[in-house]
Amino acid sequence: MSEETNGGMRNADGEPIVLIEYYPSRSGWKPYFVLTTFSCYDFDWCEQDQMLAYYRSGGGGNKTYGLVRCCDALKLCGATIWYDRERITLTHDGKPITDEEGRQLGYRIIREPIGGNPFDDLNATEDTMTYCIPCGDNHPDGQMCRHVLLDEIEDRDAELSAARELLSDTRKAVKLLIGRSRKVPWLAVLDTEVDAYISAARTLAAEREKT
Repeated sequence: MSEETNGGMRNADGEPIVLIEYYPSRSGWKPYFVLTTFSCYDFDWCEQDQMLAYYRSGGGGNKTYGLVRCCDALKLCGATIWYDRERITLTHDGKPITDEEGRQLGYRIIREPIGGNPFDDLNATEDTMTYCIPCGDNHPDGQMCRHVLLDEIEDRDAELSAARELLSDTRKAVKLLIGRSRKVPWLAVLDTEVDAYISAARTLAAEREKT
């Protein structure tokens, strides 16, 4: 393939980019999915931090890219696709389609990529993000908004409560075992293992309380 077919765009590993799917944001069109000759990447845009994050989500090497019919893609999300016509064929229901047929399915098919190579974007970094519904925005996993942080705290509280409940149930089981071991000698060998289990449960509960 000549460099002109995709403008020489490659990822950090030198793999040619063969397809980019874009979605609109308040700051303009941003890549949402990128396919190379060997890999595929998911992209997310953080409006607050003006940051583009991406991570490798799977393998590439595809010769085709399937489109599904959208009820009204331009109004719902404005899905836009650029692709290397020498390497990728658009399909629908397993059959090759033209750009015009792709537009009839509800996609915007463009001849030139928007904003050049997404991996060369100065705001791009290899990272993951979490979408916050109240904020209506993606946030880097290391810089969460207060809504997501509060949800994580509630999840940890639930885990801690479950650990405490487990410890309580274990104590009851231990008392029952010890009581039976006086009458059934072979149950006495479980005492050491039970003590170790209780100790581990207490350590887990203490560590979660600290966090």
